[in-house]
Amino acid sequence: MERYFSFPLLLLMALVVIVTVIPSANARDRFERSWPRIPG
Repeated sequence: MERYFSFPLLLLMALVVIVTVIPSANARDRFERSWPRIPG
């Protein structure tokens, strides 16, 4: 049961890491170039 429940938790943690790491990488620069600047 614990091993089964640890997989979604690990996936969630990986998602959090990806979401926090990618914007600081050059992917953010690519995003700002491909999309118009958001006002505000």
